[in-house]
Amino acid sequence: MDQTAYFEQMRQRRRTEILSCARDIILRDGPVSLTMQKLARTLDISNVTLYKYFKNINDIFYTLAQNAVTPCGQWFRPSQDSEEPLKRFLQNYQFLCEELLEHREDLSLLVILYMYNRQQHLPPEEQPAAAEIKTFEQTQRRLLDAADSSGLLAPGVVPEDALSFVQTVVFSFLEHIALLDREEYDSRREQISRQILQLIRMFETYLSKNDAFSRL
Repeated sequence: MDQTAYFEQMRQRRRTEILSCARDIILRDGPVSLTMQKLARTLDISNVTLYKYFKNINDIFYTLAQNAVTPCGQWFRPSQDSEEPLKRFLQNYQFLCEELLEHREDLSLLVILYMYNRQQHLPPEEQPAAAEIKTFEQTQRRLLDAADSSGLLAPGVVPEDALSFVQTVVFSFLEHIALLDREEYDSRREQISRQILQLIRMFETYLSKNDAFSRL
């Protein structure tokens, strides 16, 4: 390894160390508690050294959010398991919830930073994962419209209203999971997995023309 490659490797290692420490502080104490000075003290490095890697605390927040969003390409991957649009619609939400449980710390970080950014009046379109969520929502809307065109939806179900309701419930559920402390989450993991299936079943009951409840 030549000298340039060696120094770049060391620089990336230090950068990763800084981000890992910042992430731990945010997850433990919240973003308001994180300052450049506190981070430098925790890492036992000078402020000057820290500023060589990140220009300010918002730069660190942004980088952490982008790193957490990276798996979203998988989290928001549409299901191909079923040809029927309503089943695919429901499978997508089930897959989303199950995948986010596997990346719970990333989800927690994104939710915490989202809440912080909202307090800082960051526009919604600039929030972490905004583009991925928008793409997912567009996919779900197309599937629900297709289900409606195919006569699969229960009488009185309006696709736009139904999508808004389902998405609000799912994202509120995920936000609740994200904000649980680690001990409580670990103790409730099996219960949460069951609740995901119950949510999907509830949505099916609400949406499907063929569900017995919708025919009452």
